[in-house]
Amino acid sequence: MLSKARKPRSGAAAVEFAFMAPVVFLLIFGIFEYGRIILVQQLLENAVRTGARYAVVNTSDSTLTTDTQAIVTSAMCGMQSQLTGFTVSVYQANQTSPFGNSGNAATNATFGQYIGVTASGTFSCAPTTFLGLGNTIPMSATAIMCSEAN
Repeated sequence: MLSKARKPRSGAAAVEFAFMAPVVFLLIFGIFEYGRIILVQQLLENAVRTGARYAVVNTSDSTLTTDTQAIVTSAMCGMQSQLTGFTVSVYQANQTSPFGNSGNAATNATFGQYIGVTASGTFSCAPTTFLGLGNTIPMSATAIMCSEAN
């Protein structure tokens, strides 16, 4: 029995690609964006730690706060532009609750007292910004260290 030759299905691959391409591209873009979120958070944590190291050694400097803020900003390697409302604060931490701000300036910290450096900002995810969804992720990092100066 002779069978008829089938006609090639022209366009089937194009239709399948049209259905799957957005899903694949969204998955790949999501992986890149997640990596960017982790990059910014790690830079933020390392920058705050670097600023705290500087602050605990230089408490006698009158420009401690501005110098520490400049060091934290420099350690962010330009990625602070990814965070809206990026702020850095330097303070003398509370002795009874180290993560609390005592209200005193870091320059008043004596040997053994805690100094805290906190940086924060809001990260805007590119896919949601691109799509107009407006999703943001608040990011912050704090480093508390004992003063080694005075």
